[in-house]
Amino acid sequence: MRRSTLLLALVPLALVTAYWWDALVDPVTVQAIDADDDVLNYFRPLNLFHFRYVEAFGELPGWLDRMGLGYPASAVGQHGIDYLPRLLAMKLAPTAGAAADLLVWAHALVGALAVFALARVYRIETGGAAVAATLYALAQLPVRWAPFFHAPAYFAFAPVALLGLELVWRRRPALGVPLLALGLGMAGLGTHLQSTHLLVQVLAVVAIFRFLTDGEPRRERTRLLGWSGAGAGVGLAAAAPVWLPFAIARGDSTRVESPISDIAGMTADMTRSFYDPTGALNAATGAINGDIYLGLVAPLLVVGGAVIALRRRDTAVLVLLLAIAALIAYKTPLLSVLAVLVPGWDVVSNVARLSFVAVLPMALLAGLALDRLLAMKAAGVAAGVAALVALSLLIWETRMDEKDLASAVPAVIGALAVAAAMAAWRVPDGRTRGAFALAIPALLAAMTFAGSMRERDLGWQPADDVPQTRFQNWLNLVERHDDPASRWMSHCQSVQAPSYDFRPITFLDAPGRWLDAYDSFVSEAYYGYWRPLTGSARYERPIGGQWYQHVPQDPQPDPDLVNAAGIGRIFGTNLCSLDTTEMGWGVREQSGRFIIWGNGHAYPAAYLSERWRTVPSRAAAVSSIARDGRDFRRHTDNVEGELPAVASGGPPRPAELVRGDSEHLTVRLPESLSEPTLLVVLEAFDDDWKARAGGEELETARVNGAFRGVVVPAGATEVTMEYDPPWNPWLGLLSGLALVGATAALAAVGWRHRREGAR
Repeated sequence: MRRSTLLLALVPLALVTAYWWDALVDPVTVQAIDADDDVLNYFRPLNLFHFRYVEAFGELPGWLDRMGLGYPASAVGQHGIDYLPRLLAMKLAPTAGAAADLLVWAHALVGALAVFALARVYRIETGGAAVAATLYALAQLPVRWAPFFHAPAYFAFAPVALLGLELVWRRRPALGVPLLALGLGMAGLGTHLQSTHLLVQVLAVVAIFRFLTDGEPRRERTRLLGWSGAGAGVGLAAAAPVWLPFAIARGDSTRVESPISDIAGMTADMTRSFYDPTGALNAATGAINGDIYLGLVAPLLVVGGAVIALRRRDTAVLVLLLAIAALIAYKTPLLSVLAVLVPGWDVVSNVARLSFVAVLPMALLAGLALDRLLAMKAAGVAAGVAALVALSLLIWETRMDEKDLASAVPAVIGALAVAAAMAAWRVPDGRTRGAFALAIPALLAAMTFAGSMRERDLGWQPADDVPQTRFQNWLNLVERHDDPASRWMSHCQSVQAPSYDFRPITFLDAPGRWLDAYDSFVSEAYYGYWRPLTGSARYERPIGGQWYQHVPQDPQPDPDLVNAAGIGRIFGTNLCSLDTTEMGWGVREQSGRFIIWGNGHAYPAAYLSERWRTVPSRAAAVSSIARDGRDFRRHTDNVEGELPAVASGGPPRPAELVRGDSEHLTVRLPESLSEPTLLVVLEAFDDDWKARAGGEELETARVNGAFRGVVVPAGATEVTMEYDPPWNPWLGLLSGLALVGATAALAAVGWRHRREGAR
């Protein structure tokens, strides 16, 4: 590699490190501004819970038992536990904030290097490549998802995979196939499940474009298409621990969301955020992805790059990708066509997510435009730099919410000085390569960097890793009144920001397990119990990306279902009228308008039942328990399956539930059993939970529509339960082999090139 190329490759890495330096030195981390409900009440506490779990048990939890009756981590679709960099960061870093910042920084560097290499593949010279890499990396860093464990891989997977695909079509499959596989593996293991969908579709567009436009004979093009498919196959195999169990359990590989007619598209504010550092503020409350900042001079550079790219066969695909992203994101008829023809598009949650897809071709087009600028004569370069400076100043002055030009002055003075030097400098061939190839991209990158820093001041500024005061008060209330043997639920909590009081997931970093949940991938069993318990008519079916909790417009909760779920504590407000006599709840503490109730009628977390009946469905089981579940000592359990019904018997008896990690439970029975008995554990039923007594595996069944039941043989005194999906070791092995194979192939290619270079 030439020295100038290596030097310019360091420019984006240095700027990314400078941007994130305060976070690396003093972690700022996993709590972002108050405007974002998901951040405060879901991502932050879940990440903190994950970090503490790794500290305690050395691995991420395969079963999430803190909310929603418990459910497998594979059902979440965006917090896969098999992404090794995430686990390593949590093990190595001293705090959750340091781990999150380390992941962001490292992935931003990987993304920048991949874009730099991709730009060179597109024959963009080193100066333009450095700017493209910087624009891409800094555009990703300010987004609201940056400080969370599941997000950093967003910054790297697309350029890595696209780089691999383009290398395949440039007859370098030995290098391209491993990179393509690594990019897809990162998308599947390290980000949201829908990222894999989007990435596969982007790669398919590029591969089809190359197949149709490549000048080689059909046989050669077919061979390259086969190599592309091989890389994609290895990548999907690497990501299998996330998408395959989900697909098997759900019968789909994407989340079920709003219909196309209801989803939001790109808005004017979201569009403005690409070039205005304050645009994200206006989009924050109304859009999920209105916080992408590409740079003050992005509009001119991207348009210029698009004009240039269309005249070249190798770069025209960038314009195609950008056009498709725009046509989809602005909800043109193309979106309806995709919903019919392409799997997954009929259930997308928000097409504005394509703003992330658009950043990559936009950054490369900007680099292409600057590359053409650098190829001009000295006077032309000076004029071009001056125009860019003027444009950036105009945007800054007219669009910034707080017109503080002081932070832009150093970049402006530097730009004018370099432009004047170029005009006076005489290069023999009349071109401004060499030293100026470093000066110009560094200058323009610095202007972008200044705007990004300004966005951090005004927009998605992370905050110290300390709960807000109001959160701390709530956490203290929960901690004071928690009963480890029972479950919590909310009562009368608003679901509309900014008037909301709290979200139950806020309490993942406090003691307690919650019926309430925020879920993008809601299970039918949980929904089938939650809806009749709350009486809610807000959702006609399970729907992703919603808060499942009791709100003021819901009727009073069903006390039988509350009791049968083991809910011994209720955290609510005085905004709703509540007949505590009818419900059987007693006030334990009131702080302002917030109230903690205790429910003395809650079923124990584990109990032995000698009265049960078989029912044909989950709905029938829930209906039955709702009719006679008020009194624990007299109730009859409802079992789905072929277990023989017991019409009469003694009253149920509590058993002692001892928790290890989230995947292991032990139930100590009150005495040795004289005959087979049904043991009920008030946690979600799942076929992958295995129960044993005395080394013998026991038969399991769903009880009361949602919970875990086990038939315990006579003579047993203790039952152990383990979450043990049979596919875990096999998929883990498959993923490991795929990733190790791809990495080994990359290492072999690098070693070969190094050896050839030494000859």
